[in-house]
Amino acid sequence: DAGAEPSGDGPADTAEGGAGGADAETVMNLDSDVSLPAGAPVTCRICFMEVPASASLGAPCGHMFCKDCYNMYLDNAVEERQCVCATCPEDKCTTVVPPNLWTRALEDPAKLQKYRTFRIDNFIANSKDLRWCPAPGCTKVVRAGALVTSVKCSPGGCGFAFCMKCG
Repeated sequence: DAGAEPSGDGPADTAEGGAGGADAETVMNLDSDVSLPAGAPVTCRICFMEVPASASLGAPCGHMFCKDCYNMYLDNAVEERQCVCATCPEDKCTTVVPPNLWTRALEDPAKLQKYRTFRIDNFIANSKDLRWCPAPGCTKVVRAGALVTSVKCSPGGCGFAFCMKCG
């Protein structure tokens, strides 16, 4: 079978939810359990500037950074293609930056799209049942069971036949 063209809305890209808007009393930082009173200042752990809680972001680990520093950190991770498993910028922290923190922190829509594309590519590359159709110009993903080796990019695909194991 051929799957649909990756659109950013497929199973590899479903964690786009969010914590919703902040109310007047609490600022929620995405997927984290970190909540701060709206008036409490935060010291960015990168630039060491003190910013209002509403101008900061934090992953579930609770390490807080100003939005400008988080944006630059994630922007750099995209440019270096190290974004799929990017961790919190805090030294030695292993908490992976959750998808909706990327959505909130990255200001450049083109960089956000690159990040989403890298996530989809990574998901497919690490799946035993999925593979990009190798035909020139084809953007379809083919799905086949573990014992299937010979596949055809169809229905709705280009019709190219190839081996799932070696391309």
